[in-house]
Amino acid sequence: MRPATRRRVLPHLIRTLSLALAIGTGMRLRSYGVPPLQAASSVLGIWWAGLWLALRLEDALSVVTHRCTAPGCHYVARVHSPDPGTNRRWQEIAAAHPTHSTI
Repeated sequence: MRPATRRRVLPHLIRTLSLALAIGTGMRLRSYGVPPLQAASSVLGIWWAGLWLALRLEDALSVVTHRCTAPGCHYVARVHSPDPGTNRRWQEIAAAHPTHSTI
C-alpha cells in the first residue's frame, strides 16, 4: 500500500476496529445483566481509550526523529511523514544546530 493511501485509510480502519472492540465488550456486558447506562458508559470509555491508543501508535509510526550527534546534547527534531529532501534537511539541521544543550 502506498504511503498516501495508508495515511487516508489507516485512521478509518483504526476507528472501525476500536468501535468493534467497544461494541463487542458492550454485548458481553449486557449478556451478564449489566444495566444499559453502565454498559454504555463502559463502551464509550473502551472506545475512546482504544481510539486514543491506536491514533497515538499510528502517529508514532509516521514520525521520523533526528537527534544531535554531539555527546550529551538533547536536541531532537521530529518530522511527520517527510519526503527524502525534507528528511535530509532536518538531519543536517539536527547535526549542526547552534545551541548544544546538555541537561
